[in-house]
Amino acid sequence: MKQITFSRIFLFLPFLLLFGCSSGKQAVAFTKELEDAITTDNWVFFAQQSNPQFNNNRSLDAGYEVRCGKGKLQSYLPYYGRSYSGTGAYANQSPLDFKTDAFTVTKERGRRNSWVLVIRPEGVSDIREYRMTVFSNGSATLDIQMNTRSPMNFTGRLEVGR
Repeated sequence: MKQITFSRIFLFLPFLLLFGCSSGKQAVAFTKELEDAITTDNWVFFAQQSNPQFNNNRSLDAGYEVRCGKGKLQSYLPYYGRSYSGTGAYANQSPLDFKTDAFTVTKERGRRNSWVLVIRPEGVSDIREYRMTVFSNGSATLDIQMNTRSPMNFTGRLEVGR
């Protein structure tokens, strides 16, 4: 009797492992609204977590965002990191808090059904580029490269601009 029970276990064990280890995730396609928002540059990135280069990750409250729409780029993000020059090190304003009308956005399809947006604000001396990767479920990562400061990374979600 024990041999029959053990043989049944070993018979069903591969099926259990096969179906138990399979991913339940389905490929999620971009919604039409989010796809249109990306292609027409009418979106809002809501930052939920910040990842500075030299400090620990921090969860963020509401209100930290990057808006793109109607020919304007508005960035309201916190900055904490190292400054490699003395200029602006003691300013009361974050270098990631600015508004500009002069910027370029380069869009391309990324891997695994994602978009990669490279935003280069002109006239903002400290910012080299914002590189945003947007995934099909609306989550996004924002990598910020700066000229005289250490880089920052933000995670959050991208939504259609209002």
